[in-house]
Amino acid sequence: LEGEDANYTAMARYYQNYLVKTDQLRNNRSPISEDIPFYLQLIGGINKQQHFAGIPYQSVEPLTTFEQAETVVDQLLKKDISNIKLNYLGWFNQGVNHSLPTNIKVEKSLGGEKGFKQFMAYTESKGISVFPETAMLQVHNERKFKPKSEASRKLTNIPAAVYPINSALGTLDNEKKPSYALSPRLVEESTADFIDAYLPYETTGVALRDLADLLSSDFRRNEQIDRTESETISTDALAMIYDQGIAVMANGGNLYALPYLTDVMNVPLGTTDFKIVDEAVPFYQTVLRGYVDYASRPFNMSTYLDYKDYILKTLEYGSNISFQWIYESNDKLKNTNFNHFYSVNYEQWLEQAADIYQEVNETLKKVKDEPIERHEKLADDVYRTEYENGISVIVNYSLEDFIHDGVTIAPQGYSVGGD
Repeated sequence: LEGEDANYTAMARYYQNYLVKTDQLRNNRSPISEDIPFYLQLIGGINKQQHFAGIPYQSVEPLTTFEQAETVVDQLLKKDISNIKLNYLGWFNQGVNHSLPTNIKVEKSLGGEKGFKQFMAYTESKGISVFPETAMLQVHNERKFKPKSEASRKLTNIPAAVYPINSALGTLDNEKKPSYALSPRLVEESTADFIDAYLPYETTGVALRDLADLLSSDFRRNEQIDRTESETISTDALAMIYDQGIAVMANGGNLYALPYLTDVMNVPLGTTDFKIVDEAVPFYQTVLRGYVDYASRPFNMSTYLDYKDYILKTLEYGSNISFQWIYESNDKLKNTNFNHFYSVNYEQWLEQAADIYQEVNETLKKVKDEPIERHEKLADDVYRTEYENGISVIVNYSLEDFIHDGVTIAPQGYSVGGD
């Protein structure tokens, strides 16, 4: 790259063109609305330990039933939030930490199969895309799963158990039940069984929690599978789902998964901020934009202390809005393994979510599906993003006015040009 093209944006566009030519990036979007998507993840049921006559047992605690989900969606529509893409988590096989999805049993505590189908009919009538979520590579519940024969093996030839992290100590919490890495040799078979069980529900899409961003080795003696082979297996599993003609949303979105995805969730809007890092630039976003829709980590679960900073970052990176909610109060999560969902009651966020969406949508709908043509730093804490249709956005993160071509951009403000 030479001259004006010798910059990171041109590098990203060059890479994007390469991926398109080699069929590693496809335009899988469904432009059903002029407005940008509003990504909402609803948590259905969680696994919670209860006691009966002093004897502990596991049950499913409903946080958002299908009927309650209708209520949440209805309130969003009344706030003029359109183009909703709903990721439903914890809807089957004992909630969020569900068993291996080779068969599907919709959670009775959420409304059962009848309630699920009624909810799907409701969302279809409202033009809302629903992506029920499933984990394909990590087994969180040992029901009908045999770790000794079906989990990946470590170098020490023991099943690959994944324990939660104790946030206070930064160590593995061995007192809690682990999840297991499913052996890659079983992934395609498991995926085929999932597809057979899932298709009768006639959903608009599916959300993949781990198939697009996790790879496991298996060091089982005489049956070793390395990460390169594991990637090929995951790619084949993704292709099996894609070939069913349903939209595929995924967490992460590694390169091998991109040809099969319509939506990517939890795309970073920054860096680790390690000392070796000088700047954060939207390289990944530039590669995806115009081909795959993406959204940041849910705002209510992010580290942003001010919603203004979040708005500026979404405008700079061309990112869509995302929230993670439950219908019930936050205290339902106490004394569970899910207390990291600490601020998810929808009523506390509904008004602000509507305000954020309307403000971001007002600008980004002008460049919906438009690739990023150029991104540049104009001054400290001031950045300009130009889109292929000529519209540009200047964001000012600083605490002082910034003047560009005679236009004053207020502190923590932005300006839209070219429209």
